[in-house]
Amino acid sequence: MTVGSNNENKSLKAVQVKIRRELHITKLSMDTNCQDLKDYIEKKGVDVEKCEELKPPERINVPRSYKSFHATITSLDKTALDKVFDSDEWLIGIAVRRFWIKLNTNEQEN
Repeated sequence: MTVGSNNENKSLKAVQVKIRRELHITKLSMDTNCQDLKDYIEKKGVDVEKCEELKPPERINVPRSYKSFHATITSLDKTALDKVFDSDEWLIGIAVRRFWIKLNTNEQEN
C-alpha cells in the first residue's frame, strides 16, 4: 500500500483517521490507578478512550505485588502512538505491549 506524502495538490483532500491501539501495561505499583495511567499517557499527545484494571484469575491464590491494565489509546498522529512503545518513555520495570483481543465469539467449545 502507498500513502501519499505530497501536500502541494490542493484539488484533492484526504480525511484524517484516528489510529487505535490496545495496550497491556503491567508491572505497575499497587497504588497506581486508571486516572494516573490516563494522565501519564495523555501528556504524550495520545487520547485514552478506555482504561481497565486487569485482575488475575480467581484460581491463582498468590498475593499480587503489581497491577496490570488494558488501555485503548487513539491519535491522529502515528508518531505519537509509536512513542508510547518507546522504552525511554516508561520507568524501569514497567512493561508495555499490544493487547490482542480474541475474535473468536463461539460460546461453546467442542
